[in-house]
Amino acid sequence: MKEIINVFSRHEIKYMITDEQRKALLKGIGDRMIPDPHGLSTICNIYYDTPDYRLIRRSLEKPEYKEKIRLRSYGTPLEDTIVFLELKKKFDGVVYKRRIELPEKDAERYMAGEMDVNEVIKVLANESDPQMVKEIDYFKTFYQNLKPSVYLSYDRCAYFSEEDDSLRITFDKNIRWRKENVKLTEAPGGKELLKPNTSLMEIKTATALPVWLVKVLSEAKIRPSSFSKYGRAYQEILESRIAESALEEARALQEESEKEIILNNGIENKDTINERTERLGKENDEHIWKHIYGKRSYDTGLRDKSGSRAGAWSFGGSGLFVPQSAFKWISGNGGDATGHSGSDNHDGKRKYWGIGGSGRNLLSGKIPFGTWNR
Repeated sequence: MKEIINVFSRHEIKYMITDEQRKALLKGIGDRMIPDPHGLSTICNIYYDTPDYRLIRRSLEKPEYKEKIRLRSYGTPLEDTIVFLELKKKFDGVVYKRRIELPEKDAERYMAGEMDVNEVIKVLANESDPQMVKEIDYFKTFYQNLKPSVYLSYDRCAYFSEEDDSLRITFDKNIRWRKENVKLTEAPGGKELLKPNTSLMEIKTATALPVWLVKVLSEAKIRPSSFSKYGRAYQEILESRIAESALEEARALQEESEKEIILNNGIENKDTINERTERLGKENDEHIWKHIYGKRSYDTGLRDKSGSRAGAWSFGGSGLFVPQSAFKWISGNGGDATGHSGSDNHDGKRKYWGIGGSGRNLLSGKIPFGTWNR
């Protein structure tokens, strides 16, 4: 059994590769590297960060020096299973890792502030260096309020060189992350980070890459790439927040528009804009024009790009709302001359929209400016 090393200092080079490139690489290295005796393993991690994601934001800026802390297990642990609390630093392209081993329940309690340094030292496993505990504790105290941020797991297959103990190649697939149930004792699972048929390969070495390996990489057309698992998960968190914010803003605008329409046009609350839009969307293959609250309408006899009938509307009066589904359905040939004219009689700020151009597909009506512009 290989000795567990808790202090690392090495270069780590990442590559995003396809399954075909992986096959070519393994064929190229032949018997120069052999599979890790542990075989395929599932690695589970909890990344800790401040509430404002200070650590990963700093890391993504690609500074000369960066650091992070995580809790790691191989497979899903029980509370008494030994896990690794790791402090990982990178300076000038070199990765430095310090880690201690302790029971999962104690590691979790320590990171939650329920155990002090001396208590942690008493439960250390496999002769972990107490000095490393103090180094980790300094990091934890410096950043303050570190919380479980992201759970991240992946399936890893590793190879190592018998000639150079420091040379390792790992392949990670099924990289998954989540923000809920951020506990090592929970089963792996979450949202996939990689595209199908791809792997994240890492070459770890304390020295330069051997010439034979450089040649194999070149022949397989494998190039280094920058990829951080936690960093990518954080970016997806940001994208989700932006989408949620946009949706909330759209909902607020729609609610405001509904109130104005109900107030100005006497539409009953029981038949909301949402209900009408949903109904119109389902029935737009024909007769859609019959559902604009009895206003006069007729069929142009034309068809839109999808083959559905394209209707044209003519309304009397003012202040009429045409649901978004109607705008989207009427594609036709008249979209080349979309514009707006006129102004609202009340505040002078809102416009009347028309889609006409050729005149073969005419749609007119009043809608709050911009709410249908997607």
